[in-house]
Amino acid sequence: MLKLTEFPVRAQLWLLDHMVERKLLSSGEGAAVLKRMLGRKRWLPRKECEKRIVFWEGME
Repeated sequence: MLKLTEFPVRAQLWLLDHMVERKLLSSGEGAAVLKRMLGRKRWLPRKECEKRIVFWEGME
């Protein structure tokens, strides 16, 4: 099984977008996952991530 960290950055964000849109993850779960990813000190486009977090948390 592949881990999310094995995907390129854009693919990781696309995958989270897709999972939230398809309701495989709730918007709150998507925001929580993205916060954990940011907290692990991996390079991610912070502004793009923060936009998603605000949007997804607003959907709850």
